[in-house]
Parts: sequence; structure tokens; C-alpha cells
Amino acid sequence: MRAFPLILALFLTPGTGDLEGTWFTGGLLGDEDSGSAKTHFYMWLEGDAAEALYTRLPVDAVEDDCVGDGTLTKMSGSVQCSLEPNGAHMCYLGIDLPEGRLVPGVIC
Repeated sequence: MRAFPLILALFLTPGTGDLEGTWFTGGLLGDEDSGSAKTHFYMWLEGDAAEALYTRLPVDAVEDDCVGDGTLTKMSGSVQCSLEPNGAHMCYLGIDLPEGRLVPGVIC
């Protein structure tokens, strides 16, 4: 049983490097009634962090019909990551600040 913390640490070792991407605040995506409310925080990750997240999402990739260019997308809950035909990775997620829960960070 003593080996369990070591094994767990191997899988939880953080990556290193700067985060690349964009963040913004606003209302719920796709909800015009939320107006200029700043109730949500959105992150669009790219680069190494997006590749690591895409690789570790425990679901199969499917062709993204929203893009239609061969992009492969994985979605687990409200976390969506994509592998573009040029090899670039992107991940999208949002946080509903009043509720403290994840919400989609991009809509089709």
C-alpha cells in the first residue's frame, strides 16, 4: 500500500511552462439575456497545456461537425479539447462563478 502514493504522484506530476491562450469574462455563452453580466470566466488554452489536456481526456476523439475541416474533438463534461489538422491543440472551458461549476467554454 505504500507504493500507492508514489504511483499517484507519477500521474499527478504537474507540467511546466507558461500557459498559452486567452481568457475573458461575460455572461453564459449563447444566452443573449445575460447581457453584460460578468458571471462567467472562460479560458481557451493552446500549446503544451492544451495538448496535455487533450491527451489525458478519457474519451474518444470525434470529427468536429461545427468546424468541418477534419478537426478532432474530445468532450468530457464541460471540457472540450480539439486537435486541428495543422497539429495545433485547443481546449475550451468556462466557470459559472456564482455556482462554482464548469460550463462549456465554446458553442457550435
